[in-house]
Parts: sequence; structure tokens; C-alpha cells
Amino acid sequence: MQNSFKRIGILGHVGAGNLGDEAIIAAVIQNLRERCPHAEICAFTTNAEDTQERHHLPAFPLRRDAAPIAVRQIGFSSATPSSSPFERLKNSLKRVPGVYWVLKAVRDFASSSVGVVQELGFITASYRRMKRVDLLIVAGSHQLNDFVGGAWAFPYTLLKWALLARIAGAQVALLSVGAGPIHSRLGRQFIRWTLALACYRSFRDERSRNLVVEMGASGENLYVPDLAFSLRIAGPVRLRQASRPVVGINPLPFFDRWYWYKSDEHLYLEYVRKLAAVTEFLIDNGYDVWLFPTQLRADPAVIKDVRCAMREGYHSSLVNWPVQTFDELTEGIHACRVVIATRYHGILIALLLKRPVLALAYHGKSQDLMSLLGQAHYALDATCWDVPTISDLFFEIERERDQVTERIASRLPTIRRALANQYDVLIGHDLPKRESAASEQFEVPSGTGWN
Repeated sequence: MQNSFKRIGILGHVGAGNLGDEAIIAAVIQNLRERCPHAEICAFTTNAEDTQERHHLPAFPLRRDAAPIAVRQIGFSSATPSSSPFERLKNSLKRVPGVYWVLKAVRDFASSSVGVVQELGFITASYRRMKRVDLLIVAGSHQLNDFVGGAWAFPYTLLKWALLARIAGAQVALLSVGAGPIHSRLGRQFIRWTLALACYRSFRDERSRNLVVEMGASGENLYVPDLAFSLRIAGPVRLRQASRPVVGINPLPFFDRWYWYKSDEHLYLEYVRKLAAVTEFLIDNGYDVWLFPTQLRADPAVIKDVRCAMREGYHSSLVNWPVQTFDELTEGIHACRVVIATRYHGILIALLLKRPVLALAYHGKSQDLMSLLGQAHYALDATCWDVPTISDLFFEIERERDQVTERIASRLPTIRRALANQYDVLIGHDLPKRESAASEQFEVPSGTGWN
């Protein structure tokens, strides 16, 4: 199929060890190389060095201050680190009336002035790179939000790159992105402008699409499921072995004060306690348990907390399969009979590998994902589930294992066809010249989807 895109950029907030988001980038690269093998592909991410190493393509920083997200490396039972000399000096100055606030104002003014100059330099360098791109793809993930960092984080970053692309003569496509929450007026305006600059846009769930429609985003806003569903995963390179059937449990720092945007120490400790109880229940009933991360920087601390909350005699039944790469993640999931997952892509990847899943849904997007695969019955609210309920559902899912697996397998082809159609439309045509749009219901794709 002929197309005019010879140089394609992929934009994603990846590089901080989130293997689910890395699967999205891998899926886009895989599908682009199938459809336009001679195109030059590069990426713009929060950790260019990590992206180059993982995906073997040129990568550039998404922001001038782009760096991996800092998270704790210790369990909740550890002592709080002592304050630094700088913190002690700051606390001392606060006791002197007026001095601290004067010094803070001077520092903030100097910092903002330097920041403006540095940002202008970064924009200039980024524009030169964007001039070598014909198409900029904003690749999935939950990028349309302002609940992390406010309007000047995700909304500003996406608007900046969309403007650079259009000024440089490149086209912009938003593929299967997630949206919300978007609380600030400025954040909503930045996102509206970004959507207006895009020649194609689709959303990975109907909640996201409905949100941008409510915000006043005119034109066509399509529903096409998560890009990770379009990733072809080969069989495991290594067969993981265990002495008994394995259940995988994928936690996340749910309401953890070091990670979650709304922290609640009580909810976090309760979540950890219940996961520990479920793990012990599974071991008592003849299973080994694999506690596995999908976010390599944040999840290990939660896993450590769960282990600490378990009684010592159960630790010998915990499987210690390492996870540093996406291949290692899928090798482990392949070896599991059932997966109990909290992270969105922990759920998705298990379903993609046709594994029965019990989902602890912390957001409506996870419930929608389970419904999409006909598994809504096995989705529990992460804030109020209990051990007896998940125990009953586990036995039920084991009894109905063949039917559950068959139902999952029957839904995947439709999802993958919708994504294949999206790639075909994206690569096969010159975006602004198209008039009709793909159907809003991904099950019956037709047309193209251009504004």
C-alpha cells in the first residue's frame, strides 16, 4: 500500500519501567514496520536512553527535564529517612518572620527565568528534530490528564509537540489514548487545542471518548481499543517451571503515599494485608504464587510489603521468576493458570495471552477492559473487595476455566481487526484528504476517521 509517510515519530510517556506502556510502543513499531518497512522511525519519550535500548530505534527526550519517576525502594515498615541538611536549613529559616518567603520568592523568580530560557532552547532543538518527521503518532496510554503534575505536565507537553509537528509540516495522530481526570480549566484548554491540531484521533475506551466530547472536542472521536492488543507475542523462549500450579498476582502501590496521587495510608495497608491473605489462601489450597511487577520501579516495593505481611512459613511457596523485560513478563504469565491483577496492563496482557483474570479494578477503565473481553463478572472494585469473595470467584474461575478461556479467545480477533484497520487507515492515506470516518463502534469498522 502506497503512503506518503517516510519518517514517523512515536510519542509516548514511557521509559520509567512501565512494561505495559512499553508494550504499546512495541506494538506500534511492530505494526509500522509491517506496513511501511522502509520508513524511518524514531521516538520521543521521557527516557530516550531506555527507549533506544529496549526498542532499538533512535529516541529523543520528550521534555527538557525528562527523567525516570522517583519512587520508594523500601517497604512501609521501614523507618522514615532522616531529613537532609537542606531540609533542616529550610525549617530553620521558616522560623524567621519574612526571611524565608523573601528568599523563596527570589529563588522562584530566578528559577523561572532560567527555566524559560532552557525551555526555549529545548523547543528549538525539538523543532529541528520534528522537521525530519512526516507523521507524529501519540501512542496510546493514559496521556490526556492533568491529575499528575497539573496543566503544565501532560497537557502542555502534548500541546507543545502537536504545535511543533504542525509548524514543521508534520501531521499528528492520537491513537487509542486514554483521557481523564482533567480538572483544571487550563489543562482542559491545552487538551482541546491538542485535539484540534490532530488529523486523526481515537480513544481506547468509551469513558475517554465521552470525556473529550463533553469537553467540546468537535469532529470525530473514535473508539478503538488499547494498542497493546495489536502486539503479536511469540511463545515463551523459556518455559517457567514450578512444583505446583502457579497463580500470578500483580499488585500496584494502591493509595501508597510515595506514589499514588491521592494517598491514604490506611487503604494502602489494607490492600497489602488482603493481598497477603489471598496469597496464603492460594498456597493453602495447593498453588504456588508469583508476585510480579509490571511497573519495574514502583511495584517491587509493594511486593516486598506483601511478603512482609505474610507469615514466614508461606515464603517457600513464592515463585521468584525475575521480571526486567517484557519477554520475561510474558514468559511468567504463560506459566500461570490464573492471574489476579490490579494494574490495567497487568490485566490486559494476561487477557491477551488468554489467561483467566481476576481484576482488582482501581478505575473504570479496568472494569471496561474486563467487560470488553466478556469478563465483567470477574472484576472487583479495588477499594472494597474482600478475601472471601475473591476466594469464591477463584474457585469458580477454576471450575469454568475452559469456558472462560474460550470466551476471551473469541473476543480477541474482533479487537485485533479493529486495530489492524486503524493502522491500515493511518498508513495508507494522506490524512487531511479523507472525508469519512471509521465507525464509532470498533466492532464494525468502516471508512477512515479523518477530520
